[in-house]
Amino acid sequence: MQPSARFQYLRDQLLVPALAALLPWRLGFKYLRHLSRDLRRLDGIGELARRAATTHLGPAANLNFAQRSLLVRWVDGCDAFLLRLRSDRYLQRWLDVDGQWPQPPFLAVNLHYGAGMWGLRHLKRHAQRGHFLSIRFAGAAAPRGWLRGLLKFRQNSVERALGAPVIFTGGARKQILAALRAGTSVVALLDSPELPERGTCQVDLFGAPMHLHTGVILLALEAGVPIVPFLVQLGDDGRRQLGIGPAIHATTAAAVVAELSPWFRHRVHADPASWHLWPQQAEFAKLGAIAPTPEIGIETDCAIKR
Repeated sequence: MQPSARFQYLRDQLLVPALAALLPWRLGFKYLRHLSRDLRRLDGIGELARRAATTHLGPAANLNFAQRSLLVRWVDGCDAFLLRLRSDRYLQRWLDVDGQWPQPPFLAVNLHYGAGMWGLRHLKRHAQRGHFLSIRFAGAAAPRGWLRGLLKFRQNSVERALGAPVIFTGGARKQILAALRAGTSVVALLDSPELPERGTCQVDLFGAPMHLHTGVILLALEAGVPIVPFLVQLGDDGRRQLGIGPAIHATTAAAVVAELSPWFRHRVHADPASWHLWPQQAEFAKLGAIAPTPEIGIETDCAIKR
């Protein structure tokens, strides 16, 4: 990583979010919104997201898109600090909830979208503990120095929010099944260009086919627990809107994803700039997971690999 890119990452992931978290949230959000409108600061995450989204969104990936993308990423980074600095009561003042969690255990599924940290803390309050699934970065892909420290800080924030250790994927089948069968819920992000060989199901999001991971869905089906989608969207006033979908009790991964697809699509299409993985769009394309398409459908095409 070049020094300029390293500074941008440090600024966007640590310095700006940490400062905003120290302020009362009303002022902290105004501060972040003001900074996101400064064109000098759009050379990092916001501009990367805008350029990548142009292929799929065309003119909609404009300056406002870049500003919104940067703002959402800053708020998401800020939430890792707020979870440590603020009480449940304080956070709930800024959180609106649509839907409710079922009785545990269940598999809660999300996308790399919006500001999801408060959704994890809300889950813990209403469904007890939960394990978050995460990819383990190793070898050349492993971050070093302060980047490693920042990743560790975020991991610890997730563990504090859910009250249980992170489970790292890759040889974790028995651990995931044991947690679900013991009555502990599991949280997974289904959109990622990583590890497609473990099974994927194609859905249409953002006007392009995308592959969602199905390995953990198969484990939930094997354990006999429902699958529950959720997203946390960011309002224009700094409030978070946690949407919790209905519990899915389908019997195949294809049927589960067929229900997940319209639920996610209805929400993410309203604010595509809040998807965090636009800068990784090239990695999706390389894997064949995303390709431009002129229309949005609801068909699903699963390739399940055990």
